[in-house]
Amino acid sequence: METKAMLNITTTQEESGEQIELTTLAQCSKIAQGVQLSFQENLTGEDSTSSVLTILEDCVILTREGEYSSNMLFETNKTHQCAYNVGESEIDMRIFTTYLKTNFNENNINANVSYHLSLDGMSIGNINMSISARAV
Repeated sequence: METKAMLNITTTQEESGEQIELTTLAQCSKIAQGVQLSFQENLTGEDSTSSVLTILEDCVILTREGEYSSNMLFETNKTHQCAYNVGESEIDMRIFTTYLKTNFNENNINANVSYHLSLDGMSIGNINMSISARAV
C-alpha cells in the first residue's frame, strides 16, 4: 500500500559545518523488510532527478536517476563504490559508513547515517545524514 509522506533529508559536513536540507513530498511503500520513499529532486535548479530512498534495518540505499545519477549504499563499517554521473562525465564515488541507525513504523521513518565520502580518490570529508518522514 502506498501513502504520501513528508520527507526531510539533512546532510551536514562535519569539517565545515555546511548543511544541505531537502524537504519534499514522497510516495511511501512498505517493502519486505523496510520502506521505500520515491520523490523528485532538483539538484541544479534546472534538472529533475527521480530518487528512491530504501530504508532497511541494516542499510540505507539512495538511488538517483536523471542527469545526475548514482546508487549510494550505506552499511555500517563497509565501503561501497559507485559511479556518480554528473551530466556528461562520471566520477568515482566511495562511501565508508561509520554509523547507521534506522527506525520505522506505519507513520514515522527515521534514519541517521554517518559516512566518509571520497570523489575520484579525493577525500571530501565526513558527512552526517539525517532522514525523517511522516505520513500525511
